[in-house]
Amino acid sequence: KEAITGFSYLLLAGVGNLDWVEWDCVVDGQHTLLKLDREQASEWAGRDIKECASSAAELQKAMNALPAIRGNLYENDEGYALYLQVVNKADDAVYGLGADFYYDGEIRTSCYGENADGSPLKPGQMMTLDFLREDLGGGSLPGHELSFDLPDPRFGLNYSCVLTGSFAEGFELAFL
Repeated sequence: KEAITGFSYLLLAGVGNLDWVEWDCVVDGQHTLLKLDREQASEWAGRDIKECASSAAELQKAMNALPAIRGNLYENDEGYALYLQVVNKADDAVYGLGADFYYDGEIRTSCYGENADGSPLKPGQMMTLDFLREDLGGGSLPGHELSFDLPDPRFGLNYSCVLTGSFAEGFELAFL
């Protein structure tokens, strides 16, 4: 919840015509609809949240004031997330990446990412999927499925790989 709140404040600061952000997410193991608005963000900032993005320096100050952004949430508890960095080299247009993380045959967490404007990933574009330790959501994502094993899966590590292939021939992830 802390990370979502922080990212929401930054979105509200940086997007001129954005007055509220709504997230459909899992918080403390419970499905939650979380809505944050400009007024809440301004209360946190002590001024109009839009002023926090009046310059790059002001935006950096706002980012540094958020524990989730500053790194406390992801770094100080010895591995809060596992990061899968995927470089797109697929032959077909890829509009998003989704993955379920299984451990000992049970789903542990899920993640999905896409470009904000709905455009396909460009050749060579990298997208990072974050598997959060405490987000024990689940469920399947529609689309093409690809199974792979992470080498030595541990939270707190980054895994880099390349997505190749096509819908007709199948896709493959090669770890770097």
